[in-house]
Amino acid sequence: MCEDINTQRRRSIAECIGRLTLSWSYLELIVDGCISLTHIHFEGKSLEDRRPKTFSAKLKYLIEGAKEKKQMEFLSPYLPYFEQMSELAGYRNWLLHGHLVKINDDQTLQFFRQSIKVKAPKMECKTFVFDEIQKYTQEIHELGVIMHELMDKLLEVTEFGGDSEA
Repeated sequence: MCEDINTQRRRSIAECIGRLTLSWSYLELIVDGCISLTHIHFEGKSLEDRRPKTFSAKLKYLIEGAKEKKQMEFLSPYLPYFEQMSELAGYRNWLLHGHLVKINDDQTLQFFRQSIKVKAPKMECKTFVFDEIQKYTQEIHELGVIMHELMDKLLEVTEFGGDSEA
């Protein structure tokens, strides 16, 4: 059975957004692990009594730790990655919380969502190029790999690294 072009496009878009979702989930899992370790072992509690919940608060926590805490200065080389994550979070939010309403022949996609920045209900529209979404997905995947390297470094210097006598 032959699929029409619109069905093929929708399937490709769904697969791409699915990969983006899985890559983001992995990235956030690793970020949470890094925060847990810094919170316990590297004066993180002096930044916040409790670990941050939202992604923007998590990034703020890591950035402040890198800039303000001597014991967390090892995070400094990761500052550009934290900033990149912050930028990509906006795209991720649009793609996961928006609704795909139109696929154009020029490979652009239109999403609608309710504005989260105003008190009165308001709909927003944003257009993405399919290749752009693929690029974001790849960048998120690469950030997950980079953050995993940070997590490995943290594990090496904490009791969770397997060097403890248990």
